[in-house]
Amino acid sequence: MLNELPDTKKDLQYSLYFDNLFTSLHLLSNLKALGYGVTGAIRNNRVPKNCPSPSRAIMKKMARGEYIHTLDKTNGILLDRWAENNIVSMASTIYGISPLGKVKLYSQAQKKNIQVPRPLAIGTYNSSMGQTELMDENISRLPFGVKVVVESVHLVS
Repeated sequence: MLNELPDTKKDLQYSLYFDNLFTSLHLLSNLKALGYGVTGAIRNNRVPKNCPSPSRAIMKKMARGEYIHTLDKTNGILLDRWAENNIVSMASTIYGISPLGKVKLYSQAQKKNIQVPRPLAIGTYNSSMGQTELMDENISRLPFGVKVVVESVHLVS
């Protein structure tokens, strides 16, 4: 699909965002080689077994707002794991950890909102994907007047 862009558009710098259905380290590596910046949520089964990042079981024991990152220096891909309500795993070729942002989350234990640090890659992804989801929701509410015409065709030989 990206190869079908007009030549005048191919030289522009695009930042692409993927949800966890599409994100893989192989995809990020290939798109980076083509000159695109890519960030996406990544499923745990798509993270290589030899990755030095701790497992989800270890991450679940961490406090909310704590994060761990691993950099693949050969491909320039950052794998970032952040403890929120659940463990969020993100891979990016353009965003890193800093500057750390702050996000307000509700703490069941303290019965109040608390501020926790959030890595840049995760904050940028949430902002971009949130806009996409809002657009999808707005489009789904439009009353499209599509008239479907069904014609039967009989072939006579």
